[in-house]
Amino acid sequence: MTKMTSEEIIKLVDELIGETTACGESNADAQIDANLRKVIDVVDFLLEEVVQSAKTRHRYEGSMRQIGERAFSAMCDWKHWLDTAINMD
Repeated sequence: MTKMTSEEIIKLVDELIGETTACGESNADAQIDANLRKVIDVVDFLLEEVVQSAKTRHRYEGSMRQIGERAFSAMCDWKHWLDTAINMD
């Protein structure tokens, strides 16, 4: 079996979880809230994976350092993106 691409995984997750933005209709929003909780759980898991990878950024081995730096760089990008998104309101 071949591995899925990032785009295929994103499409699958979107199909599996469903809508996550409230629409203002109570019955639909109850399901949307459940969907959002699932997204938060998945994101928490994935962020922890990136944090673990970032811990190798100071290693001597080039491949470990490269992977750690890539993870750390992504975390820095997300921090900037989140800070911007939080300060927009």
